[in-house]
Amino acid sequence: MALKQTKKIEKRITRKRIEKKDLAKMLDTTIDTINKYILGEIEPPSHIAQILPHNKDIVNVEFIKEVEVPKYKGVYYNALVDGDKTFYITYKEIETSKKVFLKIGLESEGFTESYCEVKRRELLPKLRIGEIPKQIKSKRKAKNIKTFDMIAEMYHKDKEFDMSKRNLKYSKAFYKNHIKPFIGNKDIETITTDDIDDISRQKKNDYANTTINHMVEKVSSIFNFAIKKEFYKGGNPARGAKKLKENNERTRFLSLGEINQLIDVISDNDTLYLFVVLSLSTGGRLNTICNIKIKDINLETMFVQLRDFKSQSSYKGFIKNDSKFLAVLKRQMQGKGKIEFLLGRESLTGNVRYIENTLPKFFKKLFNQHINEDKATLTAEELAENRREKVVIHTLRHTFASQLVINNVPIYTVKVRMNHKDIKQTMRYAKLAPDSGRDNVDNLF
Repeated sequence: MALKQTKKIEKRITRKRIEKKDLAKMLDTTIDTINKYILGEIEPPSHIAQILPHNKDIVNVEFIKEVEVPKYKGVYYNALVDGDKTFYITYKEIETSKKVFLKIGLESEGFTESYCEVKRRELLPKLRIGEIPKQIKSKRKAKNIKTFDMIAEMYHKDKEFDMSKRNLKYSKAFYKNHIKPFIGNKDIETITTDDIDDISRQKKNDYANTTINHMVEKVSSIFNFAIKKEFYKGGNPARGAKKLKENNERTRFLSLGEINQLIDVISDNDTLYLFVVLSLSTGGRLNTICNIKIKDINLETMFVQLRDFKSQSSYKGFIKNDSKFLAVLKRQMQGKGKIEFLLGRESLTGNVRYIENTLPKFFKKLFNQHINEDKATLTAEELAENRREKVVIHTLRHTFASQLVINNVPIYTVKVRMNHKDIKQTMRYAKLAPDSGRDNVDNLF
């Protein structure tokens, strides 16, 4: 029996960073023509969607590739001698991961490929949670197992409504790397507190206690989801799992001398200068500062509108009343439209990548020369100490809060300026203490 699939042509986009001279050679053209493609003066070849500048000599290219793919995913047919067709759908056995072909019916009986595709989409979720439809039960015996992997997959599907794409991607990767290898293929009914404690024991030498506790919390969250959705009727074994003592909080912040040192070495780069000063005078996170558009800046009220991507909220920050900063700010704003990004790239991602690629080089030169980053030679405690002491981009946010407290700004005002939801988040800075805060922000550095 030779099973076939109906095919269709899809266009796929692949992205590649390439030097202009190499792209010109690839397209058998000149760098001058490449620049015209970038500016939109002429259309690029049909197999290229767009060409975006990365820097003077390098571009980001989106190539279009036509590929042949199944028109109906997981649906096959067998062409019979009499001209009829028998349709099948595929799925994988839970226990063996073996590919199975399930017969649906004949075209002459009214079955179609689109109908089969719909039935397959209905079938797969039931198989994942261990429900075996009668049609399959009549063909084979299967144990009604719900593995932890199955529940984790449904948990992340449910979280698509609550998590940002970035956080969801991180959650899936975290589960795959740290939890799946230990209990992923276990029947959820058989997982015990000892199994969860074993994850902590196995990871203790390689990861900080905070990270290990996060693993236990992730397991607990997935169990709570299973209980809520009635996929599992037992108690949550993660509640009894051991919690490790945490001492992984970043404590490093910049002194006034270090702030001036940093500003001095980046002052020739308007983008880095604006990013650093805005970070130190608003406490905004990386994405928040990189997301500032021209329309968000009000030089009459001296406020800047900020977007907190972590809490999905907006808040205001003070614009530092400093002649040099304002001169650079106005120069950077000049000639830009209201919805253009202040830092000069065409997208939030572009701004973030630029800051992530450039600013840490100055941190390493100024503040991190003593940090040993060879993970193979360090213990988990030493890695945690590195994390606490290393100056990173987020250190600028810690510096903002720390210096406000040191300057006797009330802790509630610091909470507002940091856009913290809970005062407990702000209280960790209280120990640094020896009034709407505007004057204090202007005089921080």
